[in-house]
Amino acid sequence: MRSFQALKGQVAITAMRNEGAIEELARLQQSFDKRGLRVLHYKGATVALRFYGELSLRTFHDMDFLIEAADIGVVCEVLEASGYSNSERLSKRELELHEAEQKEFLFQKRGFNVEPHWKFTPRRFEFEIDYAGIWQRAPVIQVADAKLLVPATEDALVLMMLVGAAGFWKRLQMLADIAAVTNGPEPINWVTVEAEMKRLRATRVLYVAALLANMLCGADVPVTILDAARGDPMVVEMATQVTKTISDPQLSRANADLLPWKFQWLLWGMRDGWRDRLVYLFRTLTTPTSLHTRRMPLPRFLTALYVVLVPVHDYLLVPAFRMFRKQPH
Repeated sequence: MRSFQALKGQVAITAMRNEGAIEELARLQQSFDKRGLRVLHYKGATVALRFYGELSLRTFHDMDFLIEAADIGVVCEVLEASGYSNSERLSKRELELHEAEQKEFLFQKRGFNVEPHWKFTPRRFEFEIDYAGIWQRAPVIQVADAKLLVPATEDALVLMMLVGAAGFWKRLQMLADIAAVTNGPEPINWVTVEAEMKRLRATRVLYVAALLANMLCGADVPVTILDAARGDPMVVEMATQVTKTISDPQLSRANADLLPWKFQWLLWGMRDGWRDRLVYLFRTLTTPTSLHTRRMPLPRFLTALYVVLVPVHDYLLVPAFRMFRKQPH
C-alpha cells in the first residue's frame, strides 16, 4: 500500500512538472510567433499529448523543437530574452563549427531545459531527411494558449526511429514513444513509413526499431515488417545487444560515458549500405568537437586540417599521453 501511494504521488508530481513545462512552452511559442519564427515541436510534451493521451504518462526533461538553420541566431536571442542561458560557451569560430557539425543547443532556466534543433541527427550520422516536406505536412495542435506545429503521424514515427538510432536506443522511452504512436489514436500509413525509410537508406533502422518496440513495449507493427526484421541476423543481434544494455544499468552507464565522436558498432550496423557506413566512419573519426577546437584552434581557411588533426589527437596523442602518465617517474 505504501508503494502504491508513493507511485501515485510520483505521478502527481510528474503531472504538475509537465503542466508547468507546457505553460512555459506556450509562452515561448508566443514569443517565437512575435518574431515570425517557424518552430516544429516533435518530442516531449507534444508526444505526451498526442500519443499517450495523458500528460502525466510520459516524463520529459527537455523541450525539443526544430528551427530553420537560418533562424539560429534569432531563436537564441528570443531564448536569452526569456531568461535562458546557452550551456555551450563558444567563441564565434567554435559556434560556426558547432552549427555545421552538431544539431542542437541546450538552453536552461530555473529547471526548464530547452533544446532548439536545426537538424534531427548530427552530421556524423546524418540522413537525407525531407525537411521541406516535413514542414509542409505539419499539422497544428492547440496547447494551452498557443498553437504548435507538430510532425504528421508518419513523419513523427520516422523521426522517432532516426533519433532513437542516432542515440543508440539508450533509453527505453525512445521505444515506448514508438509504441505510443503505433498504438495511439492516429492511424498510420505503414506503406508511407516503409517507403520513406527505404528512401533514407534506413531499413535496418526501421527493423531494429520495430522489433525492439514490439518486444519490449508491445508496439503494434505489421507482421511483414517483424518477419523481415527477424529474418536479418544483424538486426536480431543489434536488438539483442540493445535489450541487454537497457536492462543492465552498468552497461547503460558504460555507453553513456562513451565520447560522442567515438566509433559505435551499433551505428555502423544500422546503416543499410557500405557507402553510408564508410561516411559514418569517416565523419566519426574526423569531426571536430568543442574539445578539439579549443585545444587546436584553426582559422576558417585551415578548417580542412581537422580531418587529419582530429584522429591524430584522439588515437595517437591522447593514448600516448595517458601511457606516459602511467609510467613510473
